[in-house]
Amino acid sequence: MGTHPAPEAAAPQPASAAGRRDRRWAVALPVTLVLAALALRLVGLAEPDRLYFDEVYYVADARALLADGVEDGFVVHPPLGKWLIASGIAVAGDGPFGWRLASAVAGALLVGVTYGVGLRLLGRRSLAALAGLFVAVDGMALVASRIAMLDGFLALFVAAAAWALLADAAARDGPGDPTLEAGPRPWRGWVLGAAPARWLAGGLLGLAIATKWAGLLAIGAAGLVALVGDLVARRRATGRVLADPLHLLAGLAVPLLLVPAAVYVASYAGWFASYEDTRPGQEACTEEPCEVGVGERLAGWWGEQAAIARFHTGLDAEHPYRAEAWTWPLLTRPVAFAYETADSCEDAAEADGPQTGEAAVRDAGDATGEGAARGCDLAEGQVRHILAIGNPAIWWPATLAVLALGWAAARHRRGDAGFLLTFILGQWVPWLAVARPVFLFYTVPIVPFLALALAWGAGEAAKAPRLRLTPAVLAVAAILGLAFWYPIWLGTPIEEAAWRARILFASWY
Repeated sequence: MGTHPAPEAAAPQPASAAGRRDRRWAVALPVTLVLAALALRLVGLAEPDRLYFDEVYYVADARALLADGVEDGFVVHPPLGKWLIASGIAVAGDGPFGWRLASAVAGALLVGVTYGVGLRLLGRRSLAALAGLFVAVDGMALVASRIAMLDGFLALFVAAAAWALLADAAARDGPGDPTLEAGPRPWRGWVLGAAPARWLAGGLLGLAIATKWAGLLAIGAAGLVALVGDLVARRRATGRVLADPLHLLAGLAVPLLLVPAAVYVASYAGWFASYEDTRPGQEACTEEPCEVGVGERLAGWWGEQAAIARFHTGLDAEHPYRAEAWTWPLLTRPVAFAYETADSCEDAAEADGPQTGEAAVRDAGDATGEGAARGCDLAEGQVRHILAIGNPAIWWPATLAVLALGWAAARHRRGDAGFLLTFILGQWVPWLAVARPVFLFYTVPIVPFLALALAWGAGEAAKAPRLRLTPAVLAVAAILGLAFWYPIWLGTPIEEAAWRARILFASWY
C-alpha cells in the first residue's frame, strides 16, 4: 500500500493563506479607520464659509507666514501650527477648505496613531481598533479637526510621542540592550545610549511645544514614563535601581529635554530669517539692510518668549465659556465655536471678535467669531450650532475607566495602566492649579488617551463571560452618539426642536 503525501504537502498552504489574510487585515483595519475618519472630517469642511472662532487669528497668522515668513505683531503661540495651517492654504487655496485642510488631515492621522499606540499597549488588534474608532467619532476630536486651530496638531504630536516611547520601551525590554552594559561610560556613551525611538519621541515632543506650550505637560508625562521604565530596566538587568545614574540622567535629559528645546527653537527659523519684519525687529532695524547681529536677534527672540509667558500666566479675563478643569470629565461647560439663528445670521457683521480667554486681551467681542459679512442661509426656526464637546457615550464611561486604571496601576502595578494614567493625569491635573481662564477644548490632546483608557477597560470587562460583549456595546453606543450629536458638531442647520433635544443641560447653551 502506498502513502498519500498530497494532504501533508498541502497542509502548510492554509496557514500561509491565513498569514497573508492576517497581514492584509493588519493593514486594512487601520487604513479603513483613518479613511473613515478623514471622510467625517472632510465632508462639508468649507462650512461655515467664513472665518469663525479663533480662526480669525490663526488664519491671519498663516497668511502672514506665507507672505513674510513671520506673523504680524505680537502672537501668543509658537509658529509651527500656523505653518501647518499655511500648508493647507498653499495646497487648497485661501478659502474655508484650505484654512481647515491641515487640521482635518491631522485629525485623521490621530486616529491611526491612536490605533498604533493601542496595538503596542493593549496587545490586541480589536482593542486598538476600538480606541481608534472612539477618536474617530468623538465630538471634541471631530470639532478640533474641522477648524483652523492648533489643538488638533498638538494632540497628534503628543500621541505620536507616546507611540515612540512604547517603541523605546519595547527595544529596552529586548535582549542585549546596549544602554544597560556595565562599566564606566564616557559622556558620548551617555548621550548616544538612548534608543532611536526615544530620540524620535523627543523630536515629536518638540513639535508639540512648537505648536502650543501646553505640550510641556506632555513632556512631563513622557519624562515620568521614561524614568520609571529606565529604573525598572536597570533593576532587572543589574539588580540596582540607580545603576549608572549619570547615564540614566543623560538618557532622559538629552532626548526628552534638549531635543525638544532644539526643535522648538528651530521652529522659529522663519522668525530669525525675517527678523526685520518681527515686532522687536521693526524697532531695532531702523536702516536698510537690517544690520542687527545674532546676539541682538536672540535677545529679541528671548524677549518675545518672556512676553508670551507673561501673557499666559497673567491672563485674568472672565469669559462665559470658562470651565474649571475639575469639570472637564463631566462635560458640563463646553465652548460654542459658532451659534446662530435666522435672525442673528441676518444681522451678522464682518469681523465679530473672539473667542476664548486666550484671545480676549487681543480683541473684544462676542463668542461667535464671525469673519465676514454674508447673507443668511438659515430658514426661520433653524439653528446652526458648533459645540466643542466630547461624545458623552465615550467620555462618561471613559471617566470610569480612568478610575479603574488607577486601581490597576496602584494595586496590581500594571504598566499599561500606569502609562495611560500618566498621560491623562499629566495633561489634566496641572490645569487644576491654573488661575487663568481655561476651557474644555484644552482636553483635545487628552482625547486619544481617554479613548485608549476606555478600550482598555472594555478589554478588561470582556474577560468576564457575562461582559464579553462590552467592547461591541461601547462601539455601538459611540457610533450612535456620533449620529445623534453630529449636527451640533458640524454646524448642520437643524430645526430648533431637534437642536434642543441634543442640548442635554442648560450649561450647554
